Amino acid sequence: MPKKHLVLEQSSGQIVVHDGNRPAESEYSETFRDPNVFFGRVPIYDVKGTKPETRRSAIADFLHRMGYAKLFGDTCSAVQQLIQKCGEDGVGYIAVGGSPKLVKWLLKYRGFKVVTVNVSEVSKVELEHAPTSDFKRYLARKLEKLGNPGRYIVLDFADTGDSLIKLKRDVKDTLEQAGRSAEVLAVAVGGSPKFFSEKNTTKREQIIVLDGIPDLTEVLHKQLLKNYILGRNKAKNPYATWSEEQSKKLEVPTQAGIKDHTHYQTMKTALPKLIGMGRIQVDIVDLLDNLNPEGTGPQSDDASGGTAALQEEGSNDDDYTW
Repeated sequence: MPKKHLVLEQSSGQIVVHDGNRPAESEYSETFRDPNVFFGRVPIYDVKGTKPETRRSAIADFLHRMGYAKLFGDTCSAVQQLIQKCGEDGVGYIAVGGSPKLVKWLLKYRGFKVVTVNVSEVSKVELEHAPTSDFKRYLARKLEKLGNPGRYIVLDFADTGDSLIKLKRDVKDTLEQAGRSAEVLAVAVGGSPKFFSEKNTTKREQIIVLDGIPDLTEVLHKQLLKNYILGRNKAKNPYATWSEEQSKKLEVPTQAGIKDHTHYQTMKTALPKLIGMGRIQVDIVDLLDNLNPEGTGPQSDDASGGTAALQEEGSNDDDYTW
């Protein structure tokens, strides 16, 4: 059976599956391993001199066609639900941390006003815990960027709902201190089993929940979106100790396989344009079975991602598509 390879095709600008022998060195003289395509396991051949922006666009396109379609479909559904539940005019969105990023990017791509509030570990402190003075000033600046909408929407994945309830309160307090009046809503972009438990009913009733987004909910619950798919842009800044100094730091991963701020910026540029695209069928199991990168055997599963991370997302251990 002939080998299969991934080739960045110059005529189409797309990464395609190539049947046959390894591309000739005279034609495809350079190879690269993008960490996002099977976590760097499969080499991709391209022509010498290919521009970095062409390569980045091709990678994002390939990732989408390989099965991000379900994830993107959920993102489109989430945005549509937001419009239906919260309105389309006079709305300003506040995305909390990295979880709502795909939703945020699509909202901005469609012309909505959205800001990100970089804060973490909000649920680790009591609901009555007051924010730091640095965070109060930071949040006020963020709200100013939204102008003066009649409705503010706080977006986050809900583990317990505490972070949404707390930040909804902080937004209300900030508006009141500025002498402004507006409606503030908390919206959960999916939630954990704990969030949907009967014991959590009181908190859940204070939050609008987006439903019918199982794939997006799964990657948010497992933190795969922030760690392996989109990457983290800014370093974590815990709510209890939030500081301006920490807010200026970019993410530098300490664990192998975690994506950093450079990867994040690439995805931020490429993905919103691709969310509306259709999906193609590529037999990746067949590709991997026939591929022996650079004469090496398949890599073993480890904590850095690899096969284990891909299998974790699907119900079929032999399904390498996302």
